[in-house]
Amino acid sequence: MAPSGTIALLNAASARSLPTPPAALAAALASDQPGVAAAAVRAAACAPGAGVARLLLDAAKRHPELAPAIRASLAAAPSPSVDDALATLAPRYSGLPATLAYEALADRCGAAQVAKLMALAERTPDSRRALLPWLADRGGTAELERLLLLHGKVAAAERGPVTDALTRMAGRLRRSEPVLRAVRRAQGAVRVELLPVLGACEGRAALDELAQAASSPDPDTRAAAVAALGAWTTADPAPALLAAARSAATARDRTLALRALARVAPQAGQAHASSVAPAVASALALADRAETLHLLLAALAALPCVGTLQAVEPYLNRADTAADAAAAQVASVEALAGTPHPAVRAAATSLASSPDPVLRARAAEALVRMDLGPNLASGARAESTTQNVPDGQGGGPAGAIDGNRATYWDETDDRGPYGIRVTLPAPHTVALLRLVAFAHHDYAPRDFEIVLDGKAVRSIADAQYDGDVLLIKLEPTRCSSVELRITGWYGRSPALREFEIYERSRREP
Repeated sequence: MAPSGTIALLNAASARSLPTPPAALAAALASDQPGVAAAAVRAAACAPGAGVARLLLDAAKRHPELAPAIRASLAAAPSPSVDDALATLAPRYSGLPATLAYEALADRCGAAQVAKLMALAERTPDSRRALLPWLADRGGTAELERLLLLHGKVAAAERGPVTDALTRMAGRLRRSEPVLRAVRRAQGAVRVELLPVLGACEGRAALDELAQAASSPDPDTRAAAVAALGAWTTADPAPALLAAARSAATARDRTLALRALARVAPQAGQAHASSVAPAVASALALADRAETLHLLLAALAALPCVGTLQAVEPYLNRADTAADAAAAQVASVEALAGTPHPAVRAAATSLASSPDPVLRARAAEALVRMDLGPNLASGARAESTTQNVPDGQGGGPAGAIDGNRATYWDETDDRGPYGIRVTLPAPHTVALLRLVAFAHHDYAPRDFEIVLDGKAVRSIADAQYDGDVLLIKLEPTRCSSVELRITGWYGRSPALREFEIYERSRREP
């Protein structure tokens, strides 16, 4: 039969989930015609009996390009006896066929067969490469302990897959006790390779052990411990990394510790910034490379607190650090704008005269928030009161209350009147509105009514903006919704970058 006919028959059989006669399947899988072999591999997924396992593994030798399809057919083969066949055949093969046998066996096995696959993984390098990734995501404490023992037995060239699987498994299980025991009984390179595994467990016991290892006289141990601490998912290792930097035997060790500190410190977030920022501030004095200073200052930018403002001040006047220090400073100013601390206002006032226009704008916004208090529109719900649709690059009404000037509310040009309503999460006293228009007297509300809970309380005509900002004072009124009914506008529609609502002003606007 011509190859095209054979392919058609095999495709028809696989499409209908019909088994192909064993002899015909074996001949097709042994074919030198790639199309015939590919069709046979697909048809093999319906073959009964365990014999299909050997046929497909042999086909992998002749047609390695069909490896994904061979694995899929092995995994789908209906006979339960294929499991035992794969387990028996896998050690007899090497290279790609062996890998496919182990991978397909893992595909066929569920969580109940983890122990069986663990035993297979212990046999050969091929079995480990194929099965350990699967086991890393499914193994429990028993498999973790068996892998730790295996790690100490295999040759150095074969430990890589074991170490990788251990690290993933330990990070998932967070069981430091067996890893800690293995670290303490291991020596030399085996111990060094286990330190990242211990780090993946995290927790106080792992942290204490790694902190001690970070000051080891052995340079490989020090480097591995610092790297493990630097991969932590919290900022807990910050003090240990600062201590490692202070006691570093070489400039390289110090740099590695400082960079690891710069990686973990930002994970403290604003809630714990004040407890972690001092460690980063102290680290600045130890940094002797521009790149390290850059990383530490960037870490402080993610730790908004008064301590950060104080720490970056000496670096604002240095040409090589001024930009990074200012970025950290303005990040703290923005995050702490609601904090009545004189250091925050002083920093914002200084930044407001910065030669950098972006920093000036951010500082000015922070000063506004300091003066006006919390924006009630934050967390509120905005809606259009007309049937107009968003226009151009503008978004829906939510763009006017998201605190982001890059997004804005805008609707179809020349289709007025326009309207936007903000419904507060709970009733509040409203005394001041701050509108940020798209631009100065261009695509901005000009003539409009202000409506509180459905009642008009003030009319604005020919509004005059200061830049792109309009401040509007109201008689303090308790309400749940604030609406603008816009009848006149600059440009072709009244776009708003921000529609801010305040209960009262801390200072007269």
